[in-house]
Amino acid sequence: MKVCNQITEMLPGLRGGFTSDNIAGASSEVLEAIVACSAGAAQPYGADKHTISVEMRLADIFECDLRVSLVPTGSAASALA
Repeated sequence: MKVCNQITEMLPGLRGGFTSDNIAGASSEVLEAIVACSAGAAQPYGADKHTISVEMRLADIFECDLRVSLVPTGSAASALA
């Protein structure tokens, strides 16, 4: 507990310690984007146009072929790593 108290003292805005990365609600912009993306039917398991678009953009940035798994939280990404 001593280390946690020291960290809390160094970061006064922390108030309550460490928490999960998915405790906050989604912003209105995120909710609007989810609604827009969920209109109509889409191919499952990464074959949808949004995942393909992300893969193409990241392949361009990293200059290599790649596959992505889009997940909602850092915890989910860690579980896949």
